[in-house]
Order: sequence, then structure tokens, then C-alpha cells
Amino acid sequence: MTTNSITLAGISGGGQYGLGASSNTAVIGPKFLRTTDIVSGEIDWTRVPYCKADQKTIDKYRLSDGDIVISRTGANAGLTAFVTSPPENSIFAGYLVRFKIDRDRAVPKFVSYILVSDTWKHYVATTRTGSAQPQFNAKIMGDFPMLLPSIQVQKASSEVLGALDEKIQINKELSKTLEDIAQTIFKSWFIDFDPVKAKMAGGKPVGMDDATAALFPDSMEDSELGLIPRGWAVSTVGQFSPLVYGKALPAKDRNAGLISVFGSNGIVGSHNSALLQAPTVVIGRKGTVGTVTLQLRPSWVIDTAFSCSPEMPENLYFAYLALSDLKLNEMNSDAAVPGLNRENVHRLEILIATTELLRAFALMVAPLFELSFQLREETGSLNLIRDSLLPRLISGELQIPEEMLVT
Repeated sequence: MTTNSITLAGISGGGQYGLGASSNTAVIGPKFLRTTDIVSGEIDWTRVPYCKADQKTIDKYRLSDGDIVISRTGANAGLTAFVTSPPENSIFAGYLVRFKIDRDRAVPKFVSYILVSDTWKHYVATTRTGSAQPQFNAKIMGDFPMLLPSIQVQKASSEVLGALDEKIQINKELSKTLEDIAQTIFKSWFIDFDPVKAKMAGGKPVGMDDATAALFPDSMEDSELGLIPRGWAVSTVGQFSPLVYGKALPAKDRNAGLISVFGSNGIVGSHNSALLQAPTVVIGRKGTVGTVTLQLRPSWVIDTAFSCSPEMPENLYFAYLALSDLKLNEMNSDAAVPGLNRENVHRLEILIATTELLRAFALMVAPLFELSFQLREETGSLNLIRDSLLPRLISGELQIPEEMLVT
């Protein structure tokens, strides 16, 4: 496969710095993309604020489909994002640099894949300046060398990787939808008491079979939390399902295996043995405080997190959703290093329904969580496949079949 040596600037005409500080209080106007709006290389446009800008400014800093933006400062220096279907009149902030790829010389999506490769990450790590506040300017970015195959090979490679990305995104969205459904049921049953209120009004809970409806009382009673369904009890997190400290497992002590290792912000690696055999809820303790993650397979939870495994397995999903509802991320107890105090969490009050109702809830939501978890596992496998294909396609080690090359 023939490749051409070129720099990023050579296929983009150089990079342009974004707009300086701007008001984000406007309710109308262009979207104002910031470094903080880029998460794992993706842009969530629903979180991007509006700003005030005149038409001349909008025209100068407008983002278009196929643009590539790169963060130039701070811990995220070198972070890239590929712009896809931006809202009309979207512009970008000064901590970002925009590159517009010459489509006669390169395929923007293929270039964006190069800019998430290990080669790019190494280039960023060795060329950015500053220790306290790393800097990565447009000139240095533009000097990044790359080897580009023919346009046809770039297009075909982008389609292969893009198909994997599309499937990954579909899985993420479906997984989130399934968990949102479970959360909606939890809120209806245990927060808003909709079935109880329906029975109090002489009706029948909507969309519920008679056996499940019979598990709900038809009246309320006083408690320290106010009016609650009759027969339910006010408890605490510590009484219902205590949090357990994780156990340290430094990266150097981990062996190759399929057991997920969890820290405060989710999976941080893998190991060949499990600390916990039972499904569990993982809660961030240090660093990223109060994150709540459901894990349905054996796992290892390290000492930056807690685990929570209810004594009765059918209470797992209720515990996960109840802990998620408590906004533990707002309970930082250490100003220097963010931390979550276990005893403070244990004192939090929660409302517990009858054992029969919790069991019925588990039977209803378990298939939703199981499918969601399977989708996340599949997504992890797809990520590994994509990440292994990426360097091979970029380097030309993996040849694209002739029939896939479109002129």
C-alpha cells in the first residue's frame, strides 16, 4: 500500500484558535463548544451552552461537519474530537484549536482516527510544554507527521472503524434506555408512590398485573420522613446494606485475566482473580466521589471505592437505584482530596418496602439490567476490536480488500 508522508498542517492549512472568553448566559445565540464539553473524545451538544456573538464572529469561528478540534491547554491538552452534525451556528472556545481538513488530500474521519492513536498520544506527551499547566499550541499540533494511504484506502478504513463506532454508540444508547426504564419504575413505586395513590383513589395501578398491585397498600401512615405507604419502614443505608472498603491492588500486582478491577470512576483494569464473587454496587470513595456503578459479575474493588452487596440478592437493584438517588457525589468530606465518609452515608435514611414487593421489583427490572450489562460487555469487546484494528489500518499492516475500495 502506497502512503504519503505529510503533517497535520499540510492537509489542513494550519489550525485556528477559537474565540476568547464569552458569556454563557445567553438563552439564544450560537452554541459555544468548550474543552469541558469533550468527554472521551465525544461531544454532547445537549450540554454545550449558548453564548452571545455577532454574525461576523459566528462566521469566523463556525464549526462544520468534519472539523477536528483539539484542546491546547491543561490536563486535557491534546484531547481531540471529531465534529459531526453540529447545531447551526456552533462556535468554539479559545482553549480549542480547529483544523479543517482538505478533502482532496485526506478523509477527515480517517485523520480523526489517527489523532486518537497511540502515535498521537506519544507526540502530545513529548512535545507539549509546561508542567503546572501543559500547553500545546497550533504550530506544534500542525507539525505532527503522519503517513496517509490513498483516499480510497482512507475511506474504506474509516467505514470499517465507523461501523464499529456506530454499533458501540447504539449499544450505549440502548443500555442507557434500559436503565432509564428501571429508574422510572423505581421512582414511580418508591419515591412518588404512584401505585399506592392509585389504590387510595379507588383505582388500579396503571400497567400492573393484579398480583403485583396487591403488594401495595391502599393507605399512608406518618413517619419521620413524613407520610409513607402503610407497612413500609424507615431504615438507614448502614442497616439495609453497609458499605465495605475495597482492597488495594496496584497495577504491578495485577495478572492478565477477565475479572474487572473497579476504582472510584469505574473499571480501571483487569485481574485473574476476584475479590467479590457476588454481584455488587461500587461507590466512589476517593477522587471521583459518589459515583454509583452496578456490577453483575465477579470483580475486584480497590481501596478508592466501596462495595455494597445486600445480604438478600434480590435487593441488589433496589440498593443500586436507591444509592444513585441519594446524590452521594455532593457529600465530599475532604477539601484537599475529595472523599466520601462511610459513616455519613450509613446514617442516610432510606424507605424500605416489604420483602415481597422488593422481590417483585427485582423480578421486573432484572431483565432490563441484565440486557444492559450484556450490551456494555459487548461494547467493551467492540472497543478492544476497534483499538486493535486502528493502528493496523493506519500503518497499512492490515490491507483493505480490493472490493471495498471505492473510487
